[in-house]
This record gives sequence, C-alpha cells and structure tokens, in this order.
Amino acid sequence: MGGTYLSLPLAAIPGIKQGSLYNQYNEVPTACTYTYLFDTKRIYSELDAIVQSSAMVECINSIIRPYLNTSRGQVNQNMLNLIAFYHNNRRYRAGKRVNKTPMEILTGKKQEKDWTELLFDLIEEKDPQFFPAAA
Repeated sequence: MGGTYLSLPLAAIPGIKQGSLYNQYNEVPTACTYTYLFDTKRIYSELDAIVQSSAMVECINSIIRPYLNTSRGQVNQNMLNLIAFYHNNRRYRAGKRVNKTPMEILTGKKQEKDWTELLFDLIEEKDPQFFPAAA
C-alpha cells in the first residue's frame, strides 16, 4: 500500500481527543488493518445524504434499459405499457419459475397463449379494424 502507518492499540482510541497524535491519525486517510480515528458523525451524515434506490427499482431499470437505449430518449407512456405487458406475460426460460409467467404466478391461472397472441387479441378487442381481414 505504501506510506507510513501508525499502529495503535484499540484500548488507546478513547483516550485520543486532541494533540499531535490526533493530528497524525487524521493525516493518513487510508483504510488498512491499523486503527485510525475518524469523525464518525461527519461520515454518517455524509452517508445519510446519499440517495439510493431500492433493489426493485434497479431490477426494473435493468429490464427496461435495453428498450430505453434503442428508443433514443423518445419513450412515451405507450412504450412503457408495451414493455410492462411483455414483462408480465412472457415465460421465464430458466430458474425456479421456468415456463411460468409473472401473471400466472400472481393470479394462479394458467396462461394458454404466448404474449404476442395476447397482445394481438388485446389490439383486436380495442380496434377490430386494425388488422385487415384475410381475403
């Protein structure tokens, strides 16, 4: 690691409040196996100021990130709805939920159709003229 380190027994830490030894310990901002005197109130206040998202938000971000990257910042509510529909109705390919969809897990009902068939059914229900009739 380099540098010089001051070895200090753990029992001596409470006794250091000021003086040259206090200044020496504050001059070495390196983490190692030796003990250093830190301003813990300042450290905790700095850590409390950091805003962190939850794991669930990070999971959702990782799911939609590829779609957001391809849309070049032109994401609207319809695109987000389509991503949500796909995510909720696609089958898992691996893991303990293999061959199940999130909707099956949520409702307990078997999903007979693929997510694309469900999407086409939904579009046809909303707008019967969307798909031209086959001749």
